[in-house]
Amino acid sequence: MQQRFLFHLFIFGLVGIFFFSGCSKKSTHPFAKNITASDLNAHLNVLTSAEMDGRFTASQGEAKAARYISANFDLFGLESPFWNGSYVQDFGVSMAHNLPGAVTITRDQYSYSSDTHGIRVHPLSSKNEVVGRSFAALSADDFSSIDFSEFPIATLLVSEVSQVSDVRKEVRQLTNMGADAVLLSSKNDSVFKPNLFALSDEKFSIPVVFISHSVITELFSDTLDSLPKSTNSNISITIERTANSRSSKNVIGVIDIPETDSTIVIGAHFDHLGDGVVASKSESRRNTIHPGADDNASGVSVLLELADYLSENRDSLSYDIVFVAFSGEEIGLLGSEYYVKNPVRPLEETVFMINLDMVGQMRDNRLFISGIDTSATPKLSRMLTNANTQGLQLSFQRTDPQPGRSDQLSFINAGVPSTHLFTGKHEDYHTPGDTHDKLNLLGMRMVAQYVVEVLGMR
Repeated sequence: MQQRFLFHLFIFGLVGIFFFSGCSKKSTHPFAKNITASDLNAHLNVLTSAEMDGRFTASQGEAKAARYISANFDLFGLESPFWNGSYVQDFGVSMAHNLPGAVTITRDQYSYSSDTHGIRVHPLSSKNEVVGRSFAALSADDFSSIDFSEFPIATLLVSEVSQVSDVRKEVRQLTNMGADAVLLSSKNDSVFKPNLFALSDEKFSIPVVFISHSVITELFSDTLDSLPKSTNSNISITIERTANSRSSKNVIGVIDIPETDSTIVIGAHFDHLGDGVVASKSESRRNTIHPGADDNASGVSVLLELADYLSENRDSLSYDIVFVAFSGEEIGLLGSEYYVKNPVRPLEETVFMINLDMVGQMRDNRLFISGIDTSATPKLSRMLTNANTQGLQLSFQRTDPQPGRSDQLSFINAGVPSTHLFTGKHEDYHTPGDTHDKLNLLGMRMVAQYVVEVLGMR
């Protein structure tokens, strides 16, 4: 491959400052000599640096990361899909619906607030005011005979050992049953974590509020040792959010292959949690930069190296390749949802989408692959299975039909067969401990080679 520099681009105000991280001569085939651990590490160094400030959606850190990605797309010879030559696809974000709001809950003469009682609202839930009686139970199934016009507020007492996925399922079920709001609590205040549900990226159409057991017992005038119970009078839930519209951005580059009308999208989200105020798993370390190395500087680094490699070897491609670095994933798949409504290549010409999200902590050569069931034909299944020439332990998983996991679901919902490559969760997920020194660079390289082989380039 041609000699190239990695442009480490940080832009402060109106001044662009370029940092060059060495240069290396890359040979042509075989693949093993073209994407190296050092190149992947160079991208990770930039994307997880303090200057990126955690890359929160619509933040200055996000803008710096977008400039870095754009600079590399340009360096690698990717075509811009836009008339002005930019790689940036801007979209608006109403942060009022993606940041915690001030919550006040009242019943009769009693009033409880987020300021004095630690009440919190799930940042991606909607609606601002709900009034009505509440019914409390241990499970969504216990609400099967409830008339939600009489009891519009569902109170769910969460077990001390409940998994986030289980709680998420219960809230979805209550939403579908007709609840106008859900209060989440636990019988043990010392165990209950108000940010339990913030581990999910899922958006809800109703308010989901975390509340301490002591407040719940006062609202119900009962210790709730015996359930189900209902309140004797109305409860009022009021959520105040400050309107704050901002501009966010996807970064898109294209390899345009003549005489083809088929496209493959390769995507990875580059946003993360900023200082962790929204969705941090580490309650004690909020207001601390979350570098997001595995989630998802790892996926972006692999995407960038794939863009370089595939651009250099475009003569071997039989598809147009659209590379998309999405933002807004952490607060609700916003960038990918915008893309599928505003694609740079028609979705009906998109053969499939490959999503790289959290590919940096491979263990025992295992690669998890979801979405093999999203194609009506066996072609995608064959491509994903036959591409494994490295001895990877492929673990195929059926697609979770519920929204909120990662950006491939925006494409699936738009009718595009899509797959998610993933090396597994870990204890550093959504914490400040997700740092790039913990990543398996050779494993990331194996993921990149697997994608190349899926595309039929061996």
